[in-house]
Amino acid sequence: MATWPFPWHRNRNPFVIPPGSLRYQVSVQAQSTTQDSLGGQTETWATILTCMAAIETISQREAYQEGQFSAQVTHRVSMYWPGVSLVIQGGMRVLFGSRILLIQTPENVQERNRVLHLHCLEINGAQ
Repeated sequence: MATWPFPWHRNRNPFVIPPGSLRYQVSVQAQSTTQDSLGGQTETWATILTCMAAIETISQREAYQEGQFSAQVTHRVSMYWPGVSLVIQGGMRVLFGSRILLIQTPENVQERNRVLHLHCLEINGAQ
């Protein structure tokens, strides 16, 4: 009979994400701009990756800025490395349900191309 915690919860290998943690479907989007017929810029977001990920809240903060309260939450989105053909970088965003997380820094764990941690910022719950 298995005991709590289950054996996979004690895993300390940084290249393995416990299977039960990958419970959220997320989409990574990159911003692109196109020129319209009047010469103006139109910004659009294109989905470059949809995968299962683990999402963990790192810190929460409320601040009074520019005459209003602003809530900032930092998340770490963990996923398996998507491959050499796809580059994920800061400035992109992660869609998680109706929430938008702005990618601050991607971290390729030990530069081994196995696990990718995206450190993201969510401001006021939506953008």
